[in-house]
Amino acid sequence: MMKENFFYRNWWLFYLVFFILLGWLIYALQWQPDNCVREVNDLKSKNNALVSEINDLRNKNKSLISDLQECQNDSIVAELPPEQIIECNATVNSGGQGTTTTNHSLGKQAGNILVEFDANNIPDEFKVYYDGQLVASSDGLVSHGGEMNWQYNAEQGKPEFCTVEVSAPTAKTSWEYRVNCPQ
Repeated sequence: MMKENFFYRNWWLFYLVFFILLGWLIYALQWQPDNCVREVNDLKSKNNALVSEINDLRNKNKSLISDLQECQNDSIVAELPPEQIIECNATVNSGGQGTTTTNHSLGKQAGNILVEFDANNIPDEFKVYYDGQLVASSDGLVSHGGEMNWQYNAEQGKPEFCTVEVSAPTAKTSWEYRVNCPQ
């Protein structure tokens, strides 16, 4: 009887507890989105700060790279060895797969340049360049000896050398050639 009497006398307590819990629920539902918005805004401001810092670092990096390149360019110019140039009338021979490029001195006298070559029975390709232009070629792969001619004008301000390029597509090749002096 005492239990029944307590609930009967204090019926209003149930409503009070119900409304308090309902108020907390409403408060919690309203409070949570504000907290998320605050966190999102904090993350956005941190992100903006990081983006700004990254941009500053990129600018510093570009500046350092530029300074380094200037420094390297100065030291590279000082350290480059003179390019090897072989005199005309010298025979060059080699072998094996790959491309060999050799510079040959032509001197200051104009004339006809004769390039004699021999691919020694295994196909190779011979090309001669002057001032960046192809001036003579074996016209593809050859497996025999032959000659190439071209006219050297020896103009002031132009290079005094030609470049011979030998391309060997197979591994067991051997070849030789000779760039004769202008005649």
